[in-house]
Amino acid sequence: MAMIRSIWKTASRQAESRQRRQRRVLLKIDMATDGSEYYRWRLENQQGKAIQQGSGTLQQLSELVADAEYQLWLLLSGQRILVRTLEFTHRELRHLQHLIPYQLEEELAVDTDKLHFAYTTHLNADTAEGDVHQVTVAVVDKAWLASHLAALADAKLEVDFCVPEPMCLPETAGGWTLRLNGELLVRSGTDSGFGVELSIAEETLALAAEQLPEPGTISLMADSETQLQRLMQLVPKVLRERVVSLNRGHEWEFSLPQGQQLNLLQGEFTKRLPFLRWWQLWRWQLGFLVVLLAVFSGVNMLEVYGLQEQQSFLQSRIEHTYRQVMPEGVLVDAEKQLRRQYALFDSEQQPSQLMPMLADVLPLIASADNIDLKQLQYRDSEKSLRLNIEANSFQRIEALRSAFEDKGLSSKIINANQRRDASTQSQRHQARLQVSL
Repeated sequence: MAMIRSIWKTASRQAESRQRRQRRVLLKIDMATDGSEYYRWRLENQQGKAIQQGSGTLQQLSELVADAEYQLWLLLSGQRILVRTLEFTHRELRHLQHLIPYQLEEELAVDTDKLHFAYTTHLNADTAEGDVHQVTVAVVDKAWLASHLAALADAKLEVDFCVPEPMCLPETAGGWTLRLNGELLVRSGTDSGFGVELSIAEETLALAAEQLPEPGTISLMADSETQLQRLMQLVPKVLRERVVSLNRGHEWEFSLPQGQQLNLLQGEFTKRLPFLRWWQLWRWQLGFLVVLLAVFSGVNMLEVYGLQEQQSFLQSRIEHTYRQVMPEGVLVDAEKQLRRQYALFDSEQQPSQLMPMLADVLPLIASADNIDLKQLQYRDSEKSLRLNIEANSFQRIEALRSAFEDKGLSSKIINANQRRDASTQSQRHQARLQVSL
């Protein structure tokens, strides 16, 4: 057991070490000019710094991260996902899975059965039964998401988090954050955002300015000065004075998931337990344990077999000895029958103490006044006499017991009682005495 505990502790330390060394992969699904989709990724070290950025097939990414533990984040384009903030009462929270599709049905152009809904509820410690709660909802095409998750699984890439890319933009308190890079991404609040193609970006922002709460500030982000100027032109004129910052940098710098995120791996896309990965981590330890248990079981079986052989030999010797003592006897339980015969033989070898005890006891009873001996029983195994006597007073019984003691015998009263004699109408006392050498 000590060895098993040592192995378990070693394996646990290894698993914890792997967790501490775990790095992160950010993965995006982009659209090429010909309409096809391709993957882009960013590999980060445990400090969150970029190790490598690239694009290609999932098989290439799988080979790239095959020798290390990574946490995989799948970032979904704002054009593919709809994010909304809805309000529900406390009582409605338990039925969100059915209420959310119904409430968004008028905004969606396709059947809700073809969409995947993920949500997160914002609760606090002061939540009361009648409170209204905000629920952030993300909607994505179910078949599209399922196909990409299946492709990742085929490439032996396990997705840990699936999040909307607009929600990865830096949040501006009470304002908007806009990023331009192949598409327009907008984060319009803590739990709202969207993405659109550049061809309809200007019209979309104009519509958002009319329908969304007026932003206090606007932050613009792009990878070049030219892109920043283009993004400025897309902002509605009535909101341009709200632009407070122009940030230039690589797109990955503005799309890093931070803190709590709305994870789309819910419902039928809930992350399954990573049995295969666990097997890869523990297979050597489990293999050693199996071998250890096999050796332990084998040794125990050999010991049991040896003890059974010894028992069979001893049983045969006992039966052989019994046949020597009782050649014609019926053999049932040789050991018990031999013990019984030995007890009889031993008792025959030791002389009975009945006559010496009677020689001491009976004269004392005969000489005692008003003492009647009702019953006498001798037990050879105890070397004792049991006497049932009767007298007209208990003092005479006690006097007889004392006489036995004076004779050198051990005597004690086991029980005593009294009765009324019907013929003489007098009280008679009865006692049971044990007398032994």
